[in-house]
Amino acid sequence: LGSALPVVRRPTLRPSLCLGGYTRAELMWAQDYLRFLRKAMIAPVLCDGLLLTLNTVLFNMERFFEYSMVLDALVRTISSVMEVICLLFAVGIYKEHRPQILLREARLERSSRGSEPKSEAWLGKVQELAQRSMPVSALLDLYRRLGQEGDIMPHYRPDQSKTTDVVRHAIIPLSRTSDGGVAYSDAVAPRSAEGPRCLPQRMVTHAWDNLFLHLVAAVVADAMGRRDYEQVARTIENGNLDLVEDRLAQLGALDTGYWICAFCVNQHAGICGGFGDPPEEGTDAYSKWDAKRRDSVTGEVFPVCECAHPKFFNDSPENCEMNKFDDMMAKLCKEVPGFLQLVAVDEKFVLFSRAWCVAELVEASRCGIGQHVQIKSRRHFDISESDMAIYKKLARLTVAECEASREEDKEAILRKISNIQEFDTHLQDLIFGDNGLLRKQFVGFGL
Repeated sequence: LGSALPVVRRPTLRPSLCLGGYTRAELMWAQDYLRFLRKAMIAPVLCDGLLLTLNTVLFNMERFFEYSMVLDALVRTISSVMEVICLLFAVGIYKEHRPQILLREARLERSSRGSEPKSEAWLGKVQELAQRSMPVSALLDLYRRLGQEGDIMPHYRPDQSKTTDVVRHAIIPLSRTSDGGVAYSDAVAPRSAEGPRCLPQRMVTHAWDNLFLHLVAAVVADAMGRRDYEQVARTIENGNLDLVEDRLAQLGALDTGYWICAFCVNQHAGICGGFGDPPEEGTDAYSKWDAKRRDSVTGEVFPVCECAHPKFFNDSPENCEMNKFDDMMAKLCKEVPGFLQLVAVDEKFVLFSRAWCVAELVEASRCGIGQHVQIKSRRHFDISESDMAIYKKLARLTVAECEASREEDKEAILRKISNIQEFDTHLQDLIFGDNGLLRKQFVGFGL
């Protein structure tokens, strides 16, 4: 315990981390608790020293000599009891509760501009988005087609290719039609006039910078009821898709529907025709923009789709499909019993720095939508990582510094937030709180 204490104590002595409200409260709580632990460790030493001194003095006094055996036994008993009590405090038997921060619901209300009544065209597009769904079986079918043994994207590499690579090289070409294009989910499961399509049971929040393999593995692991996706990813990477499919069939999970933006948004109505206006050359912004338009394996610029489908962005809010996730989530929460949000956390935790992902997390919490978290492995959360890199990265989170592929998307998200500081506090409570997304993962830190 003595050697471990400095490891835990060091980050609590750095108040300059620019921590948010929730993590600052935990910092203060940790400092108080560590002071308490020091007292619990020092108390037995002081008690033993005092009792030893007293026993020595009494032993040398003639009138107490005949009681020396009794006194010695009494001193040992008191010392042992004191050590046991302090040990119980040190190991957490009487550990005080973590800090509680009361979050007023009003703090997460949208700004007045975001609460105006929606038009019929807007609500119709929300309904259209909500009716799209990607079954697990269709996701696995697409994965089979990737790589040298498939019929599309032969350069696909599981350990390098990201979701954005697959969107550009596979999803967009496969969803192309003669007069434009459709969402990939509509391409693999065309709408029928016989009746309404089954609505998705899950909405997946993920980062396009994540490996596509890990997105697929996170969805499959969730369908299987697993808590992390490392083993599933290894099984898929080794080419054992039949084994995965058989297990899903046994569980009756092959037809479980997931709403995944890469598949359920019509990319031909948005990004298929380009990469947005380039920033000034020679700037960091240009370097980031240029990197995002290149394939992760070949380094070549992505092919551009030449379809004639009209493109709708923030300047056409009613027809745009990329600005209605919050309304769609609220609708699915009302209409789908047991609707959940699956948070597919990438290996580097980039998800928590993406503006749309953060907005989806808080919106799900605000609507009371259940949230399942899939991380690659529990091994990422280990007290031996003395620099606590993951914790510090998440503790610094603020939506104001989150990134989006298009700056106007970030601006639109920020306009919906009436109080950024309170939003950040809620976000950190959502991650670190008693019922937080990553609460169980930080057990090793005593958080």
